[in-house]
Amino acid sequence: ARRALSVVESYDEMLTTALSALPAKQRAVVVLAYVEDLSISQVAALLDLPVGTVKSRLSRGTARLRKLLQLPPDRDPPAHSSADIPTRTEAST
Repeated sequence: ARRALSVVESYDEMLTTALSALPAKQRAVVVLAYVEDLSISQVAALLDLPVGTVKSRLSRGTARLRKLLQLPPDRDPPAHSSADIPTRTEAST
């Protein structure tokens, strides 16, 4: 159990460092969408931004996080509960 906690703390620190490296506008959208679990529409309303701007910032922010955390490009972040984000299958049809 102690080792598991150590691993989680290590990942937590890496994620915090990576998030802090994002530009503030991208970080705000990423945190609201993935940490606070808000939908794209909710983030847009909260930040008074067009939905398209939120989607762009979220896409760029997650791409930068993947690079900072050295995740492969095809590795998606945890599933988002929002129906506003199409899956790869939906997007390609």
